[in-house]
Amino acid sequence: MIPLFNHFYVSSTTFIEINQLLMEESTIINMVKSYISQSMQNLDKENNKFDFKRQWYDLKSPNGISEFLKDTTAIANTFGLHGYIVIGFDDKAKEYFNSKFSNSGLKDKILLADLIIKHVDRLFTMDELDITIDGHSLSVIHIPPSIDKPHVIRSYKTFDKQEKEKIEVQRIFVRNASGTKIASKYDIDLMYYDRKNIIPEFKLLISCNLKIQYCFQFINNNGILSLNMRPTIENIGSRPVAISKMKFKIARHHGDEEYEKICLVSNELWLTNEIIIPSGDIFNGMITFSLEGNSFLTAPPEVDNILNSSRENLLFSPIEIYISNGEMITTELLKLGRGY
Repeated sequence: MIPLFNHFYVSSTTFIEINQLLMEESTIINMVKSYISQSMQNLDKENNKFDFKRQWYDLKSPNGISEFLKDTTAIANTFGLHGYIVIGFDDKAKEYFNSKFSNSGLKDKILLADLIIKHVDRLFTMDELDITIDGHSLSVIHIPPSIDKPHVIRSYKTFDKQEKEKIEVQRIFVRNASGTKIASKYDIDLMYYDRKNIIPEFKLLISCNLKIQYCFQFINNNGILSLNMRPTIENIGSRPVAISKMKFKIARHHGDEEYEKICLVSNELWLTNEIIIPSGDIFNGMITFSLEGNSFLTAPPEVDNILNSSRENLLFSPIEIYISNGEMITTELLKLGRGY
């Protein structure tokens, strides 16, 4: 029995249909065209939760990460519905600068959520879309309304001209007509008021007092790694949820460097039927996870390296919960005490 940690808490939200979490690409393109047209005519934007950026944040540098965290948390914290950051248009110079997600320095869009998990106290939903307008490549970061605000940057880093670092702890940012600013008490009160008016159709709370058990065995001539967990899943959303699959990653890390990573997915040999949780109800039962795509004669060496590491050196990704209507709920995993 390998004790990874004694407690964890997961909260998850998704906004579907009414709130249109993932808007149609054509809708986003038309909206961006409208704001670019307003900018070309020197008209003020009517939406505080909309911003232009000339080029992608350098998400391999501390300075770029800090700016990304400031701008995205500010939109997530600001009163109102959907927020957007359009990258690839300079609204002061009125010029396009071709931009794609690949310019960020990251290999996968899911790593955007990893940055939030590492540096912000609560995860918020975000998706990224590369689009083309009048032959110009643009990126759009879409941030739906959050019911978990305020989102606090644990250690916000700023840099002077000599690249000397200054750390400001527990920073909360919001947007207003003039840009991004540190939140006042009034802004924070408004966040709590706003989130009471955002009612998600799906919201799960997952908690567990556990020690994770893992073993390696042969099934149908394939080596299967399995981890057993017994979570309590409470559905406090307005609609029933049918869970068909759960998936998450564990990485061993030191500072900002990741050494090894494994991806775990709920095992169909144990989760043969969907877990159906009516609104207001609770599920409590065993769920077994296996190594994604595993077919081994022996356990891969990184498995023991990761699962035998101290919990301070482990990083858990957001958990992906797949439900029967085809949607995927991205959940946040918070370890009590030290960690992310």
